Amino acid sequence: MNAIKSRVVRFTRTGGPQVLKIEEVWVRQPGFNEVRIAVKALGLNRADMMWRRGRYIEVTDLPAHIGYEASGVVESLGEGVVDLAVGDAVSVIPGFSLNEYGMHGEWVLAPANMVIKIPACLTFEEAASIWMMFLTAYDAIIEPVRPSVGTTVLIPDAGSAEGIAAIQIVNAIDAIPVAITCSKGLHKKLLDAGAAYAVETEREDWISRFQHASSGSKSMVFDPFFAPALPPFLDALSVRAQGLDDTAMSTRSIEGLVRLPTIFGYPMWGVTSDAQRLKAATEFILAGFTTGCFTPVIDRVFSFDEIVDAHRCLDANEPFGKIIVTL
Repeated sequence: MNAIKSRVVRFTRTGGPQVLKIEEVWVRQPGFNEVRIAVKALGLNRADMMWRRGRYIEVTDLPAHIGYEASGVVESLGEGVVDLAVGDAVSVIPGFSLNEYGMHGEWVLAPANMVIKIPACLTFEEAASIWMMFLTAYDAIIEPVRPSVGTTVLIPDAGSAEGIAAIQIVNAIDAIPVAITCSKGLHKKLLDAGAAYAVETEREDWISRFQHASSGSKSMVFDPFFAPALPPFLDALSVRAQGLDDTAMSTRSIEGLVRLPTIFGYPMWGVTSDAQRLKAATEFILAGFTTGCFTPVIDRVFSFDEIVDAHRCLDANEPFGKIIVTL
């Protein structure tokens, strides 16, 4: 096996989409537990935007490559790879350091344990769209305390890729998704995506709407981006209660007594770094697609030469669902 010349996306300074450049580099042969992939499609994520801006959870080492998600065909295997073969159609799970690997290129290296075969029900474009959004939602909704049937789940920023995945996962477990958005014109799209209720925050009192929808049932909030609106989310979960004054042994209303919500923080890396948890997550997600319970939602498709425009679209926070780049 020899090195292959490839066009890849790189940047030498952090900033907006304009810092991205397509350059020709040599992609070495795969090492131990690595595969080399001929890329067919890329998925863009907010993590890519944060990485490009130098505001991600790991420091961006410059010059840097970029990209968490891709799909394509296995071209060659490194030593130690046993579950994949040359010619396999695969997608890449975002469970690695962007300082070590970047998926935005014609040919890329990827760690074999983050490469998974694509089921026949998904195209390359669809397969490049699913892992970040569905693993994020799975990790927060299914992993900590799987909601019981009938639990009402509030989903902020519901038009995002992660929000749409959350709607589908909540429906799959027979809970009730309540979608909220600050974007105008998404009400019908959110209902069509499976939301039981859809609320535009600029037009409606979403806290009252959510509390009405969740009246008499358990409730939770899935906030994929830890928004500044966290206090109102807690208000939405809090319920005035009737308590006992044990000195008088009489029942009366106690204004200060509330049902206090529990807050969990769940970075997706908890799943991707644990082989057993990752296996459970990928099986759950792929089963959803093979049975038709889950559906990829792609908003726009760009060509590889339009990568800067694709990132401008990402920065504008306009898409309903995923942005895909094809090669």
